[in-house]
Amino acid sequence: MKVLKILLVVLAFVLLFFAPHLTHLFERTQRKAVETQAIKKGLERLQKEQANQNTPSH
Repeated sequence: MKVLKILLVVLAFVLLFFAPHLTHLFERTQRKAVETQAIKKGLERLQKEQANQNTPSH
């Protein structure tokens, strides 16, 4: 029982130590995903605009 409490305390300290690093990594990956999505949408919009310019309007 005493060993279990010690393991829980050690686990708590490890989580407290690594939590900021994990959240930082998570924020970076989320930001990257949002940027990638924005770039894709921008490219799609550019392609649509170019397609509209290429078709002759009467």
